[in-house]
Amino acid sequence: WYERGHEKNSRCWCNLAGLDFPTSVAAYLVSLELRLGSDGKDPRASACFECLRDIELALKNNYPQHLRHKLETRQGQCLAQLQRRNKPLSEQHTTEMSRKDIKYVTGNKKICSQKEVSAHLHEACSTDTTSREGEDNLSKREHYVELPSVAHGENDRFPFASSALDLVYDKFKGRHVKANKDIKIKEILFVEKPFAFVVLPDHYSAHCHHCCTSFVAPIPCWECSDALYCSEVCRQESWGDYHHWECHGGLQLFHSVGIAHLGLRVVLRAGNLRSLHQKWSKLEDDVNLPGVDGSELQDKDDRYRSVYNLMSHLGEMERADYLQYALTAALLTVYLRDHTDYFKEATNTQTPRIGPTGSDTQLRDALFFVGNLLHRHVAQLVCNGHAITKLHTAPGTNSSQVVTESQVRVATAIYPSASMMNHSCDPNIINSFHNQYLIVRACKDIPKGHEVYNCYGRDLAERGEISGGLEKLLVCRKLLRQCTYKYSKHMTDCLDQTAKCYAMLGHFSKSVLCLELCLPAVEEQFGPNSIELANELQKVTDVMICELQQIPPHSHRFITNYSRACDCLQRAKDIMELCYGMWNKGLQDIIRKQHQLEQLFQQK
Repeated sequence: WYERGHEKNSRCWCNLAGLDFPTSVAAYLVSLELRLGSDGKDPRASACFECLRDIELALKNNYPQHLRHKLETRQGQCLAQLQRRNKPLSEQHTTEMSRKDIKYVTGNKKICSQKEVSAHLHEACSTDTTSREGEDNLSKREHYVELPSVAHGENDRFPFASSALDLVYDKFKGRHVKANKDIKIKEILFVEKPFAFVVLPDHYSAHCHHCCTSFVAPIPCWECSDALYCSEVCRQESWGDYHHWECHGGLQLFHSVGIAHLGLRVVLRAGNLRSLHQKWSKLEDDVNLPGVDGSELQDKDDRYRSVYNLMSHLGEMERADYLQYALTAALLTVYLRDHTDYFKEATNTQTPRIGPTGSDTQLRDALFFVGNLLHRHVAQLVCNGHAITKLHTAPGTNSSQVVTESQVRVATAIYPSASMMNHSCDPNIINSFHNQYLIVRACKDIPKGHEVYNCYGRDLAERGEISGGLEKLLVCRKLLRQCTYKYSKHMTDCLDQTAKCYAMLGHFSKSVLCLELCLPAVEEQFGPNSIELANELQKVTDVMICELQQIPPHSHRFITNYSRACDCLQRAKDIMELCYGMWNKGLQDIIRKQHQLEQLFQQK
C-alpha cells in the first residue's frame, strides 16, 4: 500500500494516493514500514489539516527517532501552506528537537532537514494575519457544510420530518405520509440521521465507519485494521456503541452476509442484552402501532421502537428466502456467543422462557431471543434499507487526463422516518446524502392532502415514462421505430465513447459536438430536471473549458463557446439546486467551474 501510494503521488493522483498511505498506516500501525506512510502525505492533496493530525498521531505512537526529521519537514510544509502561526511547533522547538535527535540523523540529512523546517516555519510565521485567516476560512468552508433544516420547522410527532407532513394510517395503505399543507418544489421534507448504517467493504479505506465522512487521514481502530475513523471522537463512540462486539475479525466475516451485517448493527445499537430485552418488553406491551391513533412514531432518544415496527413481510416471503435469512441470523447469533461477551448477562437477564429454569436454559432462551430479532431485522432491511451514495471519480488509464465519474453505493443504512413513505414509480421527492444524513427534497409541487411518495426501484424516467393501460402501450409500439433511432441508449453510448476518445486525443471541439448530440436523448429518457441531465451537462462543460483554453482569446469563436459553456453550466446548477443543496459535491463542483470560467475569460 505504501509503494502504491508513492506511485500515485508521483503521477499527481493525489486524492487516490491519500487513500493508499492511510491503509499502509492502519495495516501495520506498530511496525516501522507502516509508520512511513505518514511522511508520504503530500500537501498538494489540499488536506493539510488531516496531514498535520496524521503526523501528530504518528509521533504519539513512538515514531522512530531517526526518521522524525521527515515528519517535521512535512509538518513545516503544511504549516506554511495553511499560513498558521499558532501550531505547537515553533522555530525554537525545532532547534531543540534537532539537537536532541542529532545522534539519529546523519550530518547532511540533519542540516538539510533543519534548513527545510526552519524555512517553512519562517514562511508560516511571517505571513500576515489577514491572509492567514482567509486561508483558514477557505479551508473550513471546504471541509464543513452545515446541514439544512426542514421546511416549515420540524414535526413534534414525526421526528426528522417537516411539520408540513403527517403520518397517517388506513387499512389499505397502512402507514404513509401526506402533506398537511401545500409544499413547493425544492422544499426539504426530511433531514434524518440513520438509526444504524454499515460502510460497504470496498469503501472501508475512504469513509468513516461511524459517521460516513470521507477522509484523507483516517484514525484506525485500537485493535483492528478494518475499521477506520475520521476523528478520535468517532473511534471512541463507535467502540462503546457496537464495534467492541464486531472487532477481532468480525468485520471480515460480515463481508459474506451482505445486508445482514446491518441487521446485526441494529441489534447492537440497541445496547447490551439487558438493554435490548428491556426495550423489547416495552414494545410487546405497547398495543398501538407507532403513528396510528395519534401516537408518536418515535422519539430521538429511543429510536429502536420505530425500527422494530417496520414491515418485515416475513409472512409473504418465499420459503427459500425465509430459510436463508434464518440461517444468516443463526450464524450471527453463534458469532456473538462464541467470539464476544454479548451473552455474559444471559444468566441474570430475564429473557423469554421456553422451558425449565437454569443457567443453560437462560442462555438458550437468550440465543433464541437475539436470533429471532436478527431474523426480523434482516427481513425488514431488505425492503426498508437505503443505499448511501456518493459521486466517485476514477482516473483514466496511463497518462490520460480523462476521468470517469459515477454514482456508487458506499454504505447501507436504515432511516425509520423516511421509510414511512410508500413507493411510486413516479415519486414526488428526491433523495440525497450528506455523509450519513438523508436529505429528502420535493421535486414537484405537492398539494395539501396528497401523499408523499418515494421510489424504491426503477422510476418512470428509467422505463421511458411508460405506465398505465393498454392504450399507452399501443401508442408506444407505434412510435417505437422513431423513438428507438433518435433516443436510443445504444446511440448515446456510442457518442459518449466517441467523445471520450476525441478528448483523450485533445480534439475537444469534436468531443463537444458528440456530447451535445447526447443531451436531447438524456433529457427525453430521464426528464428536463433530472440529475442524469445535470451530470451530462457537467461533462459537456468540462470539455468546453478545455476547448476554450485552445481558442485564441476574445475571438468570435471564443466568445460564442464561452457563452455556450456558461449556459450549460447555469442549467446544470439550476437542476442541482432544485434537487440538492450546498452539501452536494456536484453542486460545489459547478460553482468552482463557474469561477474557473470567469477567471479564464478575464485572463484571455
